Amino acid sequence: MEKTVKIKYINKNTLQVNEIEIGLEQNIQQNNLKKTLKQFNIFPYNGKSKYLNCKGIGSCGTCAVSVLDFDGNKIYSSKDEYIGDLTKMEKIRLNFFPHTLDNSFEKSLRLSCQYKIKTDLMIIKNNGFWGNE
Repeated sequence: MEKTVKIKYINKNTLQVNEIEIGLEQNIQQNNLKKTLKQFNIFPYNGKSKYLNCKGIGSCGTCAVSVLDFDGNKIYSSKDEYIGDLTKMEKIRLNFFPHTLDNSFEKSLRLSCQYKIKTDLMIIKNNGFWGNE
């Protein structure tokens, strides 16, 4: 039997709450969190950023979401651990206006177009065009 992962998605802007479950192997084929959410008609954007974005290359930062464990706890215990887990594009984009690495670490922000799902998660889309408020 295939291992499954559960994702709870909360959009603070629209108050949308979704819970999905997907096979881990199926998710690996989807490649990233953004593509997995899209499969369930969930889009990690606020307002017009759904249309005004980089289409998944990691350069705009509009798909930034807080990534927590399924119970809502931080995954990273230190800023060094957090920075070490970021992709190259995330290190650049989450340290460029309106994001900063300090704020990104505090909110556990990741770019959904870059993040690979490995375990059960709670995903929170924060307020603001870039989801950083």
